[in-house]
Amino acid sequence: MCVLAFMGIINGLVTMRLLKFFGLSDFLYAAGISSIALPFFIYTCMSMETILNAKSGGYSSRSLWRQLAGSVLWALVNGLCCFLGSYKGYMMKRIEPQARIQPVTRTVPEQPPLMSWPFIGIVFGGIQYLAMCVEFSSIMQSMWRAKIYALFWFLLTDVLLLIIVISLLSVIQTYLTL
Repeated sequence: MCVLAFMGIINGLVTMRLLKFFGLSDFLYAAGISSIALPFFIYTCMSMETILNAKSGGYSSRSLWRQLAGSVLWALVNGLCCFLGSYKGYMMKRIEPQARIQPVTRTVPEQPPLMSWPFIGIVFGGIQYLAMCVEFSSIMQSMWRAKIYALFWFLLTDVLLLIIVISLLSVIQTYLTL
């Protein structure tokens, strides 16, 4: 948990560099985005998993309040680390594109209904969610049962599986739009 909390520095640094690359110059807004967005998502997922397992009498070996207190502590440390990483990224020089890109206007042909954004978002998003659903449950079980050695194996498997699934879906999407 401490490693994940301190990885917020990398989250803040990368987020700030990307936002600065695209022209955002307000430090407090960009630092707020990096300090709140990802930690809030992870904190919400962990809290919902903890609450659902506590209500169902699941695998928890610690009390609900102790788990929630640990999650709040994690969110505070991660938020602070994101803010520090954002400050470092803000103080760095803005990355300039290597070459000037000339805009070329081209018309996109009419796409079939199966290639519409709502359909693609629901189907491809559902496939990505199902690809990591089982692994997320295993990660949560190993984290709360203090089997940290299992956590990193499932996390590596989950990241590799997610990379493969997203790359295959991108290839399918690109091929179908040609």
